[in-house]
Amino acid sequence: MLAVNQELIALYWEIGQQIVERQETAGWGDAVITQLERDLKREMHNLEGFSRRNLYRMRTLYLAYRKQGENVPQLVAQIPWGHNIVLLEKVKDPVEQTWYLQQTLEEGWSRNILIHQIESKLYTRQVSQTKSHNFGQALPSPQSELVEQALKDPCVLDFLTLKQGAKERDLQNALLEKLRDFW
Repeated sequence: MLAVNQELIALYWEIGQQIVERQETAGWGDAVITQLERDLKREMHNLEGFSRRNLYRMRTLYLAYRKQGENVPQLVAQIPWGHNIVLLEKVKDPVEQTWYLQQTLEEGWSRNILIHQIESKLYTRQVSQTKSHNFGQALPSPQSELVEQALKDPCVLDFLTLKQGAKERDLQNALLEKLRDFW
């Protein structure tokens, strides 16, 4: 299954590459994608995945990662096409895209989990936030990293539906109410 996925992503990469190269060198416009869709449907009417929208996505895939080398980047080929679409459409920063790619592979995230992690800004909470602590100076090396990992902000309390500007007392009351409902 992984090999089939890698071949599919490689095919999409090549199609995206061909579209981009022809647009850049031959001056093709967006109409070529519409024509390509028609041609592919006529020649291979049983195949799916070659809609105009998906052809644009193939183009976007190539444009997003082409600076990383001539072939499909290894990480991109290891996740399903649906995951790649989510990353291309929801994450614009290349560094952040790569981080989510790596996390998806390491953690085995489904597409829905990936979407949730992006929408809950996991990258911002875990990576890009500036750290304001002195663990590195106060503790020896292995313990300082463990404490930092343990105290990262894993609490996403969006299920409490608190309004902007909620006070600590509102948080406590909402948590107590949820606990009462649970028990």
